Parts: sequence; structure tokens; C-alpha cells
Amino acid sequence: VPTATIKALSHGFNLAGWMDGPRSVSPDPAVLRILHKAGMTHVRLPVLAESLMRRFTSESDLNDQLRALDQALTLLLSTGYRVSVDLHPGERFSSLHRNDAEESMKSLQEAWSHLARIIERHPPMLVFAELLNEPDIEPARWQIEAEQLAKFVRQRLPRTTLIVSPTNWQRADSLPDFR
Repeated sequence: VPTATIKALSHGFNLAGWMDGPRSVSPDPAVLRILHKAGMTHVRLPVLAESLMRRFTSESDLNDQLRALDQALTLLLSTGYRVSVDLHPGERFSSLHRNDAEESMKSLQEAWSHLARIIERHPPMLVFAELLNEPDIEPARWQIEAEQLAKFVRQRLPRTTLIVSPTNWQRADSLPDFR
């Protein structure tokens, strides 16, 4: 990963509530400009996993979410940020993930197929892909799934930086056992 990317990732904030909740609230563009001027270079943009999986959402709502994501990326990039698109599970996907490895992997791949179509429209040096926030499964299982999912996403986004983190709420003490 280029040094400039690491540096940009180290000065940012999480923009929850825009793309990951039932009542999306768009940030004020003036506030985004102020934060950028103050030194923020990166936005982590959580996107609700269920909103990208047909088992949990309608085709119309899925398409609305993808349009909204494209608009969000355009706004953030035009303001000067680099953006991590974070696939953020809600309770319904987390339950599926804990209880059905095969079906949850199909749903993850479906979500990343949709996300890749939007992300690939933007410069790969500026938009990153966070595979899954805080997977709530056993570390050994996530290790296998993370490798499979990374390979799947890499095929769709060959030049995009992938962000992959361990289980246990991404705590640092989980890193030694995570590849």
C-alpha cells in the first residue's frame, strides 16, 4: 500500500448515519469542507449490508442505495477525501452470518458485486473496500471467509486497496492470530 494512502487513512473519521441506518442523514457539505481544511483526509463510510442483499431488501430499495452511494462517493471525493466503503452488518445479516456460513457468504458476495459496480466508477487510489465490519463469528472461520471474500472482491476491484480486519470487534489483541 503506498505511503500516501497510509498517511491519508490515518487522518479521518467515521461517517455513520448516512448510508447505514433507516433514517439516512446526509452530512452538511460545508462541515465536510471545514473538516477537510482542518486536516481530515479520509472518511470511513459504513454501508448497511442488508441494503445490498436481496434477501433483506427490495430491488427498488437496493437500486436507491446504490445511487445514493455513488452520489456520496462523488461528494466526498470532490471535497478532497479518500473514502473507505465499509460493509456494515446489521442484526439480520449478523444472525445469518452466525447461523449459516454458506448462505451468508453468498450474501456477502452479492453485496460486494453491487458495491464493486459503484466503487469501480471512482479512482482506485481514492476509494477503498472494507470487506466486513466486526464479523461476529469464530476467528478461525472468519480467517477462511476473509480470504475467500478478499479473493472474490479482488477479482472485481483489482486495483482497489482492501481493508480486512479480525473478529472480536477489530481489537488489536486479535491481530496476532489474523493473517
